[in-house]
Amino acid sequence: MIYKYNLEDAVYVYFTSGSSGIPKAIIGKNKGLVHFIEWEINKFNIKPGDLFGQVTAPSFDPFLRDVFACLLSGSTLVLRIKEQLIYSPRTFYQWIKKNQITIIHCTPSLIKLMCSNEAYRKYKADTSYLRALLLAGEKIYPEYLEKWNKYFDKKIKFWNLYGPTETTLAKCYYEIQRNKNYSKIIPVGQALPDTRIWILDSNGIPCKREEKGEIYIETEYMSLGYWNNKLNEGKFWKKIIDGKERLFYRTGDYGYKNKEGEYVVVGRKDRQIKIDGIRVELDAIESLIRKYSDVKECAVIYDGESIISLIVSIRKISHIELREYLKKYIHKACIPKKIVFLDEIPLNENGKINYRLLKESYTQKKVEIS
Repeated sequence: MIYKYNLEDAVYVYFTSGSSGIPKAIIGKNKGLVHFIEWEINKFNIKPGDLFGQVTAPSFDPFLRDVFACLLSGSTLVLRIKEQLIYSPRTFYQWIKKNQITIIHCTPSLIKLMCSNEAYRKYKADTSYLRALLLAGEKIYPEYLEKWNKYFDKKIKFWNLYGPTETTLAKCYYEIQRNKNYSKIIPVGQALPDTRIWILDSNGIPCKREEKGEIYIETEYMSLGYWNNKLNEGKFWKKIIDGKERLFYRTGDYGYKNKEGEYVVVGRKDRQIKIDGIRVELDAIESLIRKYSDVKECAVIYDGESIISLIVSIRKISHIELREYLKKYIHKACIPKKIVFLDEIPLNENGKINYRLLKESYTQKKVEIS
């Protein structure tokens, strides 16, 4: 029996990562998957001879990209040998070198872990075979790039990709200029072909350049929506703009279009809170703390009453010391009330900071607070 496929067919069901909320089942469309895979193969010149490192677990939709980009280009997919591969710098570096991997797609958090001074020095990492790092899932800050440039071969290209599962893998891309001195969050760049990014204000009006608003994605290649149809209300919607009815996905991300015409994602709607009538962006606080001397990594959460900073540091930092530093840049309402010192910031299976686990650990365990 020969099956006649249709580009509008449902071809997979994936769940959102659930790192900060309840996972939702999303129905992927044949048309969207084919569109992205063909674009990626052409854009990154994936070809026979390339060895694609499978870092993403099969339970996350980027795994589809790893598999089908290889199948349709004639390149080779190198399966990760252990589930704990992404948490062990030694195993990770050995895996890259032994298999002569040329392309890896992963989160910025994973690369930060692998680029710690201790890991690099101890395991003498060899990344000379790599030609491209395709990064997605989290924001990339200038201080990340400064460190990565020290540890990765100069010929390796860094790409920043952006797009929620609901719109089928990535919908924006940007080649990071390794010699550029970025002062703000690194852009996600421009939209893929046949995709349009809208930055709208709270009234649904398009924002001007440099003006922050919520990110909406317009594309015919998005998913078929959530398995639970009731969840589609308010997320997938139609609106008339410029006299034309358009289908959008409301991402819940905030961002803006910079002077160069590049899109920049600044944070999640659910990572914004209000304290004393002041809107507080938890991601912005994280970014400031990461820049402080002796801070190796951090995450900032809100427990319903207080802002809490969870820090991995070279030495113990007092709350007074951190407050004096932060008050130079942000309102006093935004300064964390508590500091929790950790040995490491936990990542979820996909390599992103696991905010849900951090909140659960903080409320269920007795931790050291200053």
